[in-house]
Amino acid sequence: MVGFASVGSQFAPEVIDQNFRAFQTMSILLLINRGLLVIQYSTVAVLISKKHKGVVRPLAFIIVILAITAGVYLGLIFGFALGGHPDIYYIWYIALVIEAIAVVGVSMRWRLLSFTHTHLTKRMGLLTLIILGEGIIGVTRTVNKVVLESTWNGQAFIQILVIAMTIYFLWQLYFDHHPPSHYGTLLQQIWALLHFPFHVALILLLEGIQQFARILNVYNQITTLLLSLTENCLLKNLNGPPLSAALNTTIQTFHLNAGNKHSRGSMQQEGGGIAHALEAVQNSTHCAANTTDFGDPIEELFSQVIIALFKRNDIDPPANTDPSDVGSFNRVFKLVYIYFFISAGVVLLLLGLFLWIVRRRRTRRRDVYDAVAIGMRVVVGVSLLGLAAVASNEELTNSYMQSAWVIGTVLVALVLVVLTDFILNFLAVRNVSRRYSTAVEQLQLNRVRAHSSDPQPQPKTDDGRYGHISVHDHGTGKRSPSAPPGVAGIFEQVMQYRRH
Repeated sequence: MVGFASVGSQFAPEVIDQNFRAFQTMSILLLINRGLLVIQYSTVAVLISKKHKGVVRPLAFIIVILAITAGVYLGLIFGFALGGHPDIYYIWYIALVIEAIAVVGVSMRWRLLSFTHTHLTKRMGLLTLIILGEGIIGVTRTVNKVVLESTWNGQAFIQILVIAMTIYFLWQLYFDHHPPSHYGTLLQQIWALLHFPFHVALILLLEGIQQFARILNVYNQITTLLLSLTENCLLKNLNGPPLSAALNTTIQTFHLNAGNKHSRGSMQQEGGGIAHALEAVQNSTHCAANTTDFGDPIEELFSQVIIALFKRNDIDPPANTDPSDVGSFNRVFKLVYIYFFISAGVVLLLLGLFLWIVRRRRTRRRDVYDAVAIGMRVVVGVSLLGLAAVASNEELTNSYMQSAWVIGTVLVALVLVVLTDFILNFLAVRNVSRRYSTAVEQLQLNRVRAHSSDPQPQPKTDDGRYGHISVHDHGTGKRSPSAPPGVAGIFEQVMQYRRH
């Protein structure tokens, strides 16, 4: 696991010519992993071969499957070493998919190797909880960095609150409908396999939240600088050194050098940069009350500040682009916008699919409340996927990302689903309670009618009870046809009604 974590940071298929060593290391790690699994399964097969002979054959199949994939990874090691085809790494994906299908197929054919009577649901829940926890840690680091740069204010507090509530509602929607027990071998296999795309989408969603927190912080600081320029240039008509000093005061509040050793647009950068741009502004006289043409020096200053803000927030331009091109960052924002809303929509759709799988075997008759809850998840998920299509309109996308509603939109979607679940649960409980109360009242009414049908006093029986009140007729051991059910009978009928 340590090896995968260290090599994963160098996994970049688009620059495969420079990463053959990393791909070789990844293949070696996969080979070692499959080799250890072969040893483990072989040990288990030997230890249980005497008492559980029926398990030896499926274990042997799994051992063969793992050995074949290990041979594939062994061949990839030499393939990368010899400088093979640039797309040779696709064999990883093909081998992993075939291996997963084969192993799951074996476990479905031989139920002794299935997930029945295992801790699968708890383990999947713990893995989901770990992902949410890592997301909270990452968001906390991002927020701390944002607060360090712009200090605490109302907007920062609201942003933290929105992010925290979004993660909380994700947790609630997943664990509120967690499977309590085994619900079918096939369905449980599907439920487990669907967690892979669910966890990938959840990771991308949490990463997108962090990215948009940084992007929004950059936009806010750019707006602050623009307001400072408008006030000092258009309203106060400052030019030259006074304007340069006023803009420098605003830029100093951004703390561009704090904890950032690699900003290409930092104040200490040699050559062009913010310091030189401020010197050029000192010689500029373009500011006037009747024009918005600030001139090249001020435009250069804005470009240098924007690039420095992006670098300080770890936002890099696309590969093979000019780092000084401010417009290249818009493509990064567009990519983040697209995968953020796609991952959010996929999470909601999979939550609806999980709910359908868990509730499918609960009753033979489909519950209308469950159908509405599943439908709500599907509608909201498709709506979030539709928001990703807005990226085709660049102007609308840029204005939307500059607002604080990107993360807030996902929060509103989750709140709608949670409120719908709450209302449906309330209606379902009230409906069941009403039907249960009606059944009890009917049973009590039948008892009263049975008592009132015989107004004459009844003689005592041998056991000291009155005739129609006794459960047994005159000590004969048989239940009287006209006798009321009594307390025990009422309880038994009510429980039968609730079960059906």
